[in-house]
Amino acid sequence: MAFVVQPHRLQGLIWQALLKSQRISVILENANGELGECLEQIAAAGLTLPEFIILDAETPGLNPYEFCRWCRERFPKIKVFLTRMHVQPLTEGECRWAMNQGATGFFNGFTRETLMSTAVFNIKQILTAAGEPFLDERALLMVLLNIRRQIGTAKSAVAATKPETSQVRVAPAAPAVPQLAGNNGRGHGPAGTGNGLDWVASGLQALNHSRLNPEVKPDEATTPSTLEPAANWPERPTPKDSTEFVRKYRGVAY
Repeated sequence: MAFVVQPHRLQGLIWQALLKSQRISVILENANGELGECLEQIAAAGLTLPEFIILDAETPGLNPYEFCRWCRERFPKIKVFLTRMHVQPLTEGECRWAMNQGATGFFNGFTRETLMSTAVFNIKQILTAAGEPFLDERALLMVLLNIRRQIGTAKSAVAATKPETSQVRVAPAAPAVPQLAGNNGRGHGPAGTGNGLDWVASGLQALNHSRLNPEVKPDEATTPSTLEPAANWPERPTPKDSTEFVRKYRGVAY
């Protein structure tokens, strides 16, 4: 199970979809400074603690490095991965400093230009930290294609609602399009959808897998209608005694 703490809603939803594609349960926690108190309450109640925490380093009211040090002392089994939505990529020195403070890894936020490769790298790092060698490549690629499709649909919907220049009256503002930060030094901007074949090619390259169902074209791939992975995707092999384990979070078994 993973806690995802992201002030940027779209970033949190992408993390949720990626982790669920690998059969990791995800709980989106509020992005505030009460994360430590939340963990203490869960532990005191005897409920299941998360194995991972995906924490944005710019979460309001929370010092990420102080939290990593505290978590390493109080809950050493929990692996904390820091993220940062910033126009400049993380430096090697910043990553080393975060790990010295107790973080398991430090990831760049998802951008429209590098979403595919960044997502694959991040998920691989998390699975490696969990000692899980199995990566469901097909499910991961399908989720990424679905994200691309949804962003493209939202962008088209907004474009269709824009008033023509000849109109004098000011039309109501169109709904905001989900945005990903770009690497162009201008912060947030409309998410580019790119070419579907380019996405598949970059995904296969990032996965180091050149024969991932080559007969399925991007526009013909079946993907869910939401960011959550489809229930009928290939499931991760489970141990024979998996039925003996019952997990609970705040009194709810899953």
